[in-house]
Amino acid sequence: MSRMENIPTVSVVMPTHNRGHIVGRAIQSVLDQTYRDFEFIIVNDGSRDNTEEVVKKFKDERIRYIRLEKNSGTCAVPRNTGIRIARGKYIAHQDDDTLWHSEKLEKQVRVFDTAPPEIGIVYTGFVVLTDSKTFYLPPRHISLREGSIYGQVIRNEGFSTNPNVLTRKECFEQVGLFDERLPSSLDWDMWIRITKRYQVRLIDEPLATTYYSPDTSHFTKIASVKARLAVLNKHFDDFMETNKELLAKGYFELGLNLYLEGHHEGRGYPWRAFRIFPRMRYGLGSVAILLGLSVPYNHALVSWDAQFVRLEPLIGRLRPVLGWAYPFLSKFSQIFFLR
Repeated sequence: MSRMENIPTVSVVMPTHNRGHIVGRAIQSVLDQTYRDFEFIIVNDGSRDNTEEVVKKFKDERIRYIRLEKNSGTCAVPRNTGIRIARGKYIAHQDDDTLWHSEKLEKQVRVFDTAPPEIGIVYTGFVVLTDSKTFYLPPRHISLREGSIYGQVIRNEGFSTNPNVLTRKECFEQVGLFDERLPSSLDWDMWIRITKRYQVRLIDEPLATTYYSPDTSHFTKIASVKARLAVLNKHFDDFMETNKELLAKGYFELGLNLYLEGHHEGRGYPWRAFRIFPRMRYGLGSVAILLGLSVPYNHALVSWDAQFVRLEPLIGRLRPVLGWAYPFLSKFSQIFFLR
């Protein structure tokens, strides 16, 4: 696998880990692109299966293969490894469970050829296949899907995932690489940073297909929720300015999941959520669980969480009824939730 002498226009970066059974399809879909001026950087993130054997069967000179001896624990590391050595003007991200349609790169580069410099990303529609359903992203009901979409991205309104994005390399030079502290939600963090500075263009066609399988996610629910909360905390000031409700929901979700896993410190997060966004609606089942009531979790999800309660008017109504005792009750509730 020799390096191309000419500098390519596009650098395709694909991390992979223990996906020898499917990675060949993803590689072939990249090599089958009608657009040919690219290098293909495949970063093996410490696989212990036959991934390397599968990769080395492809003799295409555009492939640059890198093996990391130890698994990094986050796909940010292999992505950044590829971006650092990329020579292309544009960076395309591929996943090992995704197939590209043959004209994907050609259509994206064509848009960039006539786009002004403030366009940092050209992304496409894509299809997600699961065992039970098929759906298209980005959702067509979202009113603003291109241009200045920072507001949509910070609300996490289904903007994009990595395999359907083509990015100017200069974007990474301006905002930095993927955050290697995050085990997941790193793409959301990256798109927040990029769309704060750059505009995007959309090719509203399904030019990639992702096959979601049970082994797609390597992280526990708690780890995923914590990673999401880390993104919220990282951009705390932005969320406080533009989307307090999403920040509050992040705290509440983490608290509930921690508590259900036996971590009683999870009770503190709902109170933080309430202080950030008092008008947020809480499912009664979730509130009951966090209060320590004996409610089966499944029953709470199905029945109780169908009924919402706003804590702000409830607490407000207690003030005239309780009179002088209200401050003490309020303080007690803070101690209960925070400790």
